[in-house]
Amino acid sequence: MFVRVRDKDTGHQFDVAETDPRIGGPFELLNRKTYPPSPVIRPAKHRLRPAGAASTHTTESAEAGMTDKEA
Repeated sequence: MFVRVRDKDTGHQFDVAETDPRIGGPFELLNRKTYPPSPVIRPAKHRLRPAGAASTHTTESAEAGMTDKEA
């Protein structure tokens, strides 16, 4: 059976096998009443940042304290 989880880093929701060892680690188990265990994998729900949202990625120049113009 497959259960619905949310990736804590990305916020994406998808199904994994209920025996997946990542549940409770990087994956958060979602409400079983809303998403009961399923014999088939359900479509993923991707979480997208709104247009114009600041990036969470760091670059080497940002880590070095440089601005975009200096890089």
